[in-house]
Amino acid sequence: TKTRRKMEKQEKIEKHRASRMQLTVVAVLVGLACGGAFIYNKRTTDELSDGSGGGGMRVKKHVFDKAPITDGSKEELMKSKIVQRPPPPQEQQTTKSEQELSELVQSLDGQVRDVKIQVEQDKATGFMETDPRGVAITKKLQDATRELLHVRYGPNEPYRVQLDLTFQSTIPDFEEKGPTGKVVFEMGPSKYIPHSIFSFLEIARHWKKGAFHRRANHVLQVMVQQNPVKHLAFQEYSDQFPHVKGTVGYAGRPSGPAFYISIQDNARNHGPGSQQKRNPYEADAAIGTVVEGFEDVVLERITKMPGHEFLNDPKKHVLIDKMTILVPSSTGGGYVEWKPTDATTD
Repeated sequence: TKTRRKMEKQEKIEKHRASRMQLTVVAVLVGLACGGAFIYNKRTTDELSDGSGGGGMRVKKHVFDKAPITDGSKEELMKSKIVQRPPPPQEQQTTKSEQELSELVQSLDGQVRDVKIQVEQDKATGFMETDPRGVAITKKLQDATRELLHVRYGPNEPYRVQLDLTFQSTIPDFEEKGPTGKVVFEMGPSKYIPHSIFSFLEIARHWKKGAFHRRANHVLQVMVQQNPVKHLAFQEYSDQFPHVKGTVGYAGRPSGPAFYISIQDNARNHGPGSQQKRNPYEADAAIGTVVEGFEDVVLERITKMPGHEFLNDPKKHVLIDKMTILVPSSTGGGYVEWKPTDATTD
């Protein structure tokens, strides 16, 4: 009948509409899922590429697809999804020559010494570490010294110094281990202690004579002889490089050129406020760390020098015959001997 045909036609129309509605809903859901995944992935990538918004150090993290991960493919997928931090911008290259920087450092070194005298005339509160004049001029010296370090010794750090030693017959193990030995110091970061590092490299560059001549319970101290390098212009210290066991520091106040190896943790003994009662900020200046020969040469042999504290008999000393400056190789791993250029004249 007409009524029945009309009802069948209407039923088909309703089914068609329902089908179209289902397709629309599915399309919307798919779109939302894709869009959400895009936003999630973009946000995650942005956060991992710079979690702090600045240029600080970031740890590599992994971003995974939502697809199931089998045990066999997980490691490969992790490697492929590591978000690499973009390389840091190159340091601005100085436009000054080595000679110009050397003259600038010498000038600022003298200014620091003069300001130190002026500041410390106030016996109660005259501290270079807090006085605005002292802080400002020492920062200028540090900045200029850092530039000179990179021009003279190369931009790659850390620098190293090898000490070639002669043990004399007074050492108890002389017959067993012989007269020779060596230790290697690795300089601390110039970011924190450029003045101390530069002074030590200059001591090594001008090395003529010196020896371990003090055996104390906490340090083994070296006297430096016939060397043109003066004591430090100020007590350069950073809490990022404390005097822990195995480190190298300058002896005396003002510090240097004599230096010592800490054979115990001296962070407190030689840190801020130590060695004197007047200045709560002043500390021994640090240099670096023993990276070769600490156990078998320093602890096993140099500590066996006969006697205690300062040894007046030169025959009991451990002699430092030679110092060699080592710099990171520019062509690969390892270190090579540093060679002065024609511009290195002072």
